[in-house]
Amino acid sequence: MRRRALRVLQAVAFFAFLATDVVGARAHANSLINIYEMALANDPAFRSGEVGTFIGEREYRDALYGYFPRVQGRIDTDRRYQNIIDSANAVFQIGRAEYSVTQGIVELRQPILDYGRVMRVRKGESMRARAFAEFANSRQELILKVSENYFKALAAMQRVQLVESAQRAIQDELKVIKARGRSGQVPRSETKEIEAQAELAVSELIDAQNGLRDRLEALSELTGSPLTRIGRLTKRFPLKMPQPADANAWIAQAVANNHELQSQQLAIAVAGYRRDEALGENLPTLEAKALYDYTDQQGSQFGGGSKTQDTTVGLRLNVPLFNSEGRGYGYLKENHLVQQEHLKLEQLRRKIAREIKDFLNSAEGASRKYDALTRAVEATKIRYEELQAKNRSGEVSSVDVLKAQRDLVRAQRDQFDAIVDYVLAVTRLKARAGTLSEQDIQYFSQFCG
Repeated sequence: MRRRALRVLQAVAFFAFLATDVVGARAHANSLINIYEMALANDPAFRSGEVGTFIGEREYRDALYGYFPRVQGRIDTDRRYQNIIDSANAVFQIGRAEYSVTQGIVELRQPILDYGRVMRVRKGESMRARAFAEFANSRQELILKVSENYFKALAAMQRVQLVESAQRAIQDELKVIKARGRSGQVPRSETKEIEAQAELAVSELIDAQNGLRDRLEALSELTGSPLTRIGRLTKRFPLKMPQPADANAWIAQAVANNHELQSQQLAIAVAGYRRDEALGENLPTLEAKALYDYTDQQGSQFGGGSKTQDTTVGLRLNVPLFNSEGRGYGYLKENHLVQQEHLKLEQLRRKIAREIKDFLNSAEGASRKYDALTRAVEATKIRYEELQAKNRSGEVSSVDVLKAQRDLVRAQRDQFDAIVDYVLAVTRLKARAGTLSEQDIQYFSQFCG
């Protein structure tokens, strides 16, 4: 039985997961690349970013339309009741008249010089560009969330399988100990200790299963579809140091490529144009105008009815003199908002620089930690096998064997966690540098079934 327990534990290779034909098919359907594609189509946050680009496009077009000609028509039909009180016309000095008047007007107005409208167009251009920068950032955020949750789910699944294997080994050992205990070959305290180990394994399994369900729910939140299984690591994952190794080089990449930084820079431009647009309320405007007026007056006290057509063309200069509502002075507030956006940009630059250094150090630490834990797994496995042999000869108790087994399971779990830490650090580092892309998803997918 002890040999069987050893074989069971050794069968749990570090990257091996339980897989029947059915599970294998489902794992393929729920591979990393497929989950990412599902998230692209269904994640609300990403779709919201896409809708934001449409809004940005409309902001620009609406601003551009403000410089197009404006044509307006009007038709008035009136009934006039006229009473002449005094007139220089000797014939019609007094009298009353009642008649109808129909008037049709078509007016065209074309802005020629309007500083506020020009600034509104430029503001629209910046808002459109910012919407696309935010959409690009939301795509990177989706890649980051899918990668993080997927590898955390792999770690949770691996923990479940390690605990299940350890639990089976404990149950096998417990059967042997109980049989030997009934014949008086082992003390009762040793049996109780192993029973306690078995109950602890049950508790650990419950925690591990809950953790796995939580990670699968996080992926389901992104895809909009329930997931009960995912793929598995199919081959050794290389933990290479990110290149370049210099944090300043990564910071330089972030300055050039980080979409969040680009969005904040465009926010400064938007605030500046909004300020200038408000300033335009205080400046003169010049527009061309053309007016066509058709009037049908069916009567008059001064000589009967008439039909007239008038065409007027000209220029109109509007000069603001006084505005009791305070319009046009909003640029003073907007100027402070521009300063505020500059401060936000500086704050974001410092935050990104700090996080890049942290993620680069984390990636290096995870790589070194993985190497150390690999050696620890080898050492604890040798120690476990030696204690198994000594237990068969009666030199050590089964309690000592099971403690060594727990040490081996813990080392294997921590070794896998180091891989997850490495993936998280690298993806976050590349996201902050603005270089995270679908190619990284494809790279990770090489190692996932």
